[in-house]
Amino acid sequence: MIERFVAMMDGFEREPAAAAARHRSHELLRIAPGQRVVDVGCGTGTSVGELTAAGALVSGVDVNPEVLVVAKERHPAGDFTTGSAESIPFPDGHFAGYRAERVYHAVADPAAALAEAARVLAPGGRIVLIGPDWTMLGLDSTDEETERAVLAAQVASMPSPRCALRFRNLLLDGGFTDVAVEVHTAVLTGASGLPMLESAASVAVGTGAVSPSRAESWLAEQRQRVERGRFLLAAPQFVTSGVRGSGR
Repeated sequence: MIERFVAMMDGFEREPAAAAARHRSHELLRIAPGQRVVDVGCGTGTSVGELTAAGALVSGVDVNPEVLVVAKERHPAGDFTTGSAESIPFPDGHFAGYRAERVYHAVADPAAALAEAARVLAPGGRIVLIGPDWTMLGLDSTDEETERAVLAAQVASMPSPRCALRFRNLLLDGGFTDVAVEVHTAVLTGASGLPMLESAASVAVGTGAVSPSRAESWLAEQRQRVERGRFLLAAPQFVTSGVRGSGR
């Protein structure tokens, strides 16, 4: 499972629009060299490495200790700690910047996670949330019925699959100011998109939404599309930023 997750992360992060959204999130943090940033749900540590190279003091936090092993191997100079969006193991007001990418859809109570973000941010600290609304994925598929069943099963498995569309109001309701929203659509046209579909198909089979043979037939078509240069998966990424107010 960890190999599939890492492959999915790597494929997505290499996609130009996804990389552009990630780099844009770094810009929106407006971190000066020497300032502290927390990357919640840091995964394999890509942003930790990039922000550290820019001079920030970055702490990567992830709930999965296995993926942190990969992060530490790739970025041995990085600071990585086990934790979650709801429980960040740092004191109040410790950070000047907070980012979380593709995290809040997996959180049962996004408002509680945001309250934890506000706790660890200093007044005036900047926050950037990134993620897709998982109901908005677009896939070119001949078997549209199976496509709908697989993607619906994936959405049903997530606590907050539409949270990204609600980032703006989440920040406003949480007392953040200067809230702004951008949308960057990742368009995957090669094999890098397959791990995401394989993960979704595994969920659909596990929940009984589709049979193993039906899922494999659907995946076989997508693999053939990759071989013929006819694969297309589009995922709008909502990039939402704000500033922590002086109140708590």
